[in-house]
Amino acid sequence: MKKRNNMFLYIVFVVATVIIITVFILFFNVFSKIDKRIYDVNIGSIAFDDNFNYIKTEGTSQISQKLDGMYYIFEEKEGKQYKYKVGNQAIIYNASDNNLLLYGKAYQVMNDGSVVTVEGETKIPKLGNTKFYKLADRKYLIVDREINSVNDNVVKTKEYLIVELDKQGNAIFANNEISFKAIKPIVLATSGIKFDVANEKLIIQEDEIDLKNIIGSTNEYKEEPPKVEDDNNNNTEEENYYDKYLTEVVRSVNNLANGVSDLNTKSESVSIDSGQKYYDITKWIALRGVTKDTTTITLDYYVFDPANEYQAVFFEIEDKNGVKKKIYVNKDGTSTVIRDLVPNSEYRITFGYQLINVAEESYVDDVKVKTEKPNYEIKVDKLIVKNDESDPEKKNYEVYFTLNIDKKYVFNQARIHFYTDNILKDEKIVLCTKRMDTCDAYVDDDIYHGMIVLPSLGIENKITFENVEVCNSEGICSISEVNAFYKFFSE
Repeated sequence: MKKRNNMFLYIVFVVATVIIITVFILFFNVFSKIDKRIYDVNIGSIAFDDNFNYIKTEGTSQISQKLDGMYYIFEEKEGKQYKYKVGNQAIIYNASDNNLLLYGKAYQVMNDGSVVTVEGETKIPKLGNTKFYKLADRKYLIVDREINSVNDNVVKTKEYLIVELDKQGNAIFANNEISFKAIKPIVLATSGIKFDVANEKLIIQEDEIDLKNIIGSTNEYKEEPPKVEDDNNNNTEEENYYDKYLTEVVRSVNNLANGVSDLNTKSESVSIDSGQKYYDITKWIALRGVTKDTTTITLDYYVFDPANEYQAVFFEIEDKNGVKKKIYVNKDGTSTVIRDLVPNSEYRITFGYQLINVAEESYVDDVKVKTEKPNYEIKVDKLIVKNDESDPEKKNYEVYFTLNIDKKYVFNQARIHFYTDNILKDEKIVLCTKRMDTCDAYVDDDIYHGMIVLPSLGIENKITFENVEVCNSEGICSISEVNAFYKFFSE
C-alpha cells in the first residue's frame, strides 16, 4: 500500500514538474520576443489605437510593448495618466521629425521583390524613395512624398498612409490628415509603386508581387468577372440601359452587405434571372469617398430609394470644438461640397437619414477628415551686417526673407516673428490681405518680400509665419494652426 502511494506521489510530482517546465518554456519564448525597451514619444505626435481612433499626444509620453504583445502609449497630461492600446505595431508621426517611427515586427518589400523583416523601433525617412511594409494580415504601410489613388481623387495625401482591409476587400485609409473607409476597389500610386489594394498586389515597374504570399492573407475579395454580352439579345436600348444600371446597383448592394461593419446597410435577397430579371432590393445609402482641400471637403455618396422612403438625407459635420452643422443633400445627387472650413483642422463627418413618419434620425457612416495645410513657405534670402550709425561699436543685422503664399487659402491677417535661441524678439511684421490700421504690410501677390532689423543674432535663429487669422463667408474669424518657419544658425 505504501509503495502504491509513493508511486502515485511520484507520478503527480513528475506531471507537475513537466507542466511547470512547459509553462516556463512557453513564458520564456513569449518574453524573449517582447520588445523590452521603453521609447519616448514627442509632444504633438500622432498615432491610432487598435480601433483606428485618432491620438495626438499633448503631454509627456512613452511607448512600450507588454506581455500580451501589444504596444501601449502612456501619456501624462494635466496630472493624470492616460493609456492607449495601439496594437501589435505602432506608427508614430510627428510633423517636426524627419522620420516616421514604426514599432513592432513588420515586413518591408524591397524594390527587387525581396522581403526584409524589421523589429523593435524602425526609423523610416519621410523623404526619398517609396517605402512599403506589410504590417500584418491585410494591413500595410506606405511612405512617400505623395500617395494618390489612380484615376480619381478618393485618396490624395502625402508622407505616409496606413491601409487596412476587411475580408471583402474594402479598405480603411488613415494618416495624420485623413481617416475613412472606401467601399470600392482602389489602386494607389506613389513615385515608385502601384498598389492594387483589394487584390493585395504590388506593382514595381513591370513586376507584380502577390502580397498574400507574405505571412498569408484572409482576404476573400474576388473581382467580378467581365459581363459577356448575348449576341441574340433583342432588348431595346432603353432596356439595356436599365439592365446595366440595376446590375451596378446589385453589385454595390452586395459589396456593402458583405461585412462592412461600420455601414448599417440592409438589403434583402437579390435574384437575377437570365430571361426576365427580378430585383428585390430595399433602400440604402452609403458614403462612397472623401476628397479634401484647404477649406473644403467633397463628399461622394449613393442613395438608393426606389419606394421614396427617405424623408431627408444629410451630412452632419463636427469641428474640433464640438460645434455641429447639418447639411441636407439631394437624394438624386451623388456629391456635395462642404465649404468655409478651417485649414489643417480635423472634422468628424456622419452620414444619416430620416424616414417618412419616423421622428428618429439614423446614421450609417462616420469618418474623420483633416483639411489640407496651406502651402506656405518662408525662407531667409540673405543676411547683411551693418554698423549702427549712432554707435559704430554696435552692429545691426538685416534679415531679408521671402514668403510664398498659397492663393487657395486667403487669410485675413498673420504675423511674422523672429526667434533667437527660442526667445521671441520684439521685432515682428503684421501682414494683411486687405488694408487695415493694425497692419505693417499689405499682401497682394503670391510672393511677399520683407526685411527685419535685429540688434543681435543667436546660435539658432528662426523666422516664422504664424497666428494666421481666417474668416469665413459668415464673418466668423478664427486662428488657424498654420505655421511655416525657416531656421538658420550663426557662429
